[in-house]
Amino acid sequence: MSAKKKLQEAKFFFEKLRDSLQSLPQDSPTQMESCYYLSAFQSAAVSVVYYLLEDANSKFSLGIPLDKELKADIFESKAERAGNKAALDFLRWWRKKRKDLLEDDPIGKLLIGRRHLGIHRVQTKPDLIKIKIGGNLPSSGSLEIKHFCQDKLVETRKGPEQPPTKPKATETTFDWFFSDYPDEPVITVCDKFLDRLTTLVSEAERRLP
Repeated sequence: MSAKKKLQEAKFFFEKLRDSLQSLPQDSPTQMESCYYLSAFQSAAVSVVYYLLEDANSKFSLGIPLDKELKADIFESKAERAGNKAALDFLRWWRKKRKDLLEDDPIGKLLIGRRHLGIHRVQTKPDLIKIKIGGNLPSSGSLEIKHFCQDKLVETRKGPEQPPTKPKATETTFDWFFSDYPDEPVITVCDKFLDRLTTLVSEAERRLP
């Protein structure tokens, strides 16, 4: 599978995740479905970066077999023995992009860390919920609730008392967040990472022969 096809896989699970997060009511089965899609997205999205090395292995004819783990140092050793300067140039570019995207970028660090946990330790899921009721009302009549998935209430904000109103369904918004990245919803985090991956794959294709 090429990095481009792996990117398509990540996009597929992103769409599934977005649909599940927009589904109301957000009961336990729906939330569990979202966790499954998030886990699949994380795995596919982070893998895109590493599939680029296999694309390069094939394009530069380095001959690293599929039954051998493809690591950067193995790629480098093969390219050096073959005297393949173009492959070495690509590897230098790839290492910088991997560092920029997965090690230095806050979103990349978050997703790769959770992917690691999901593969090797426990199922990962968003652990902060924000519900806004009355989104189309004046700000003084809005209510915001934050709580962990275990239903432990951690914050409630309520404006001055208003005459009782029954909020419309469209006035209620539900968003999931990572507690260690609470400024943007999970779906926004994933969307931004997907955009960066798309740019990365396009740039890699221009660099490969």
